[in-house]
Amino acid sequence: MFPKGIKIIGNGTKYSEKELNDIIPLFENKNLVFSPVLLASAKVIVIEKDFVITTINDKYDTVIPKSELKDIEEIKIGQYLDVYIENISDPKGQLIVSRSKGKIIKIWEEIFNSKKNSSILRITITEKVQYGVIGEYKSIKIFVPFGQIQNYNENVELIGTELEIVIIKINKITHNVKGSNKLVFDIKKKELEHTIVGQIKEGQIVEGIVSNIVPYGAFVNIGGVDFLLHINEISWKHIDSPEEVLKIGDVIKVVTLNINKETGKINLSLKCLTPNPWDTLIENNKLKIGDVYTGKIVSILDYGIFVEILDGIEGLVHISEISWNTQNIRVDKLYKINENVDVKIINIDVENKRIGLSIKQLTEDPWLSESFTKTIVEGSIHDCEVIELKQFGCIVDLGNNIEALVHMSDFSWTEKITKVEKFIQKGDKIKVVILSVDINTRKILCGIKQLTKNPWEEFAKEFEVGSIHKGVVIKKTIKGCILKLEHDLEGIIFKEYYDKNTTPKLGEELEVKVLEYNAENQRLHLADKNTTINTNQDSNKKSKKLKFTLGDIANLEKFDDI
Repeated sequence: MFPKGIKIIGNGTKYSEKELNDIIPLFENKNLVFSPVLLASAKVIVIEKDFVITTINDKYDTVIPKSELKDIEEIKIGQYLDVYIENISDPKGQLIVSRSKGKIIKIWEEIFNSKKNSSILRITITEKVQYGVIGEYKSIKIFVPFGQIQNYNENVELIGTELEIVIIKINKITHNVKGSNKLVFDIKKKELEHTIVGQIKEGQIVEGIVSNIVPYGAFVNIGGVDFLLHINEISWKHIDSPEEVLKIGDVIKVVTLNINKETGKINLSLKCLTPNPWDTLIENNKLKIGDVYTGKIVSILDYGIFVEILDGIEGLVHISEISWNTQNIRVDKLYKINENVDVKIINIDVENKRIGLSIKQLTEDPWLSESFTKTIVEGSIHDCEVIELKQFGCIVDLGNNIEALVHMSDFSWTEKITKVEKFIQKGDKIKVVILSVDINTRKILCGIKQLTKNPWEEFAKEFEVGSIHKGVVIKKTIKGCILKLEHDLEGIIFKEYYDKNTTPKLGEELEVKVLEYNAENQRLHLADKNTTINTNQDSNKKSKKLKFTLGDIANLEKFDDI
């Protein structure tokens, strides 16, 4: 805030609050635009001892006391004075004007215009206060905070020096004015920037000094203005940092690629001063499809990696060309920036300057190898490692860069698997049997449960409809109970088939009768042992009505126990 006690002074005279309150309202509009309606330019036509007579528009005569003209060394006929019209007409029919108020209003006009148009004013520092300095502009005092002085140093004496400012705040109630010296530097920089931009042409070679280096490029000072040299325009060769090529203080020559005179921006290029290595390669026919290079990885993306095979020449290894196994590839897990890899050129697009590379084509396609056709066949058993867990199963490594899926439905004949991680973990060493091989889609399906006999088929005769068995209640749901029976088989007994006199409890052993046993769908429906089964036809009707599989039983687990 502007320090208290600062008064606005004009013509060497301290104005009263009344006079200030008459002048300031002239500027009370939202846009702070000075309104000259009450100001006029009066021409001196008569000079007397104590006053002068002036005329406004050669129509209205006015009288101005010489006491208001003390700041003028010599008054001349024909001279124009800025005056403030205080009254349109007095009893004698003359305009009542004030030259002193006219002068102060003219000064305020300049102050308000500085705020509106960012015009620069020059003040003389007269005083240092707690939070800044006070300077005078044509006797109007202006406060400049320390934070608004460019490169302020408290050890440097400012009183008596001149300071360029732009007005940033005017308080028309307290009559206080605040200025900024920092904005002047921004304005002059912008003006200089447009001047420099106006002098330079596109394609011109200019000299500059590297003034700053940032991760995305370097700033080059040309004629006192900093312009950005983007990292992509520093070298034909891939670089991770501008500091690989440049350092602050370097004097360099650059080419102006394009110029935007409206924004004052220039795109610069350093690499354009040297031949494009692509042009040399094409002219000399150095690149050929099938050539193998050892290159450096310069970029890793979701869809592949970019490898620099020669200085300034990069190619893309698409994710599909990284491995013969196209499933579950995480490029960022396989490679690192600056790592060296062997690649093979598989495509050259001269027009668009693009090279297609391959890593996998440097090795034999395992899916077409003799060992694959002999070993990866349906029914074959393999030792493997679990390399990834999925929501629906797990991925196993069969060796030789061959991966396969084990679906959770093929984990166990009897155990209901709802979460893969409860049955198997990443890194586990397991045995699997190949269930199917599709070379066209490069997909292999394996199973674990198929390594053993299907107990549902093996014990079908033992669980004929009507047979009596003992089972333990392992789960209660809103629809009934799940029982564990012999050979780890599980079945369901719905509430309507309970013993009418009892309600089963968890861990309780029950004697039950088989209503339905379906080995193919692994479905076992049970009832209290005393339930009467009239005919097979009746039991079949009931079983169709109660058509639940083990998968359905697993879904029942989402209900709370009761």
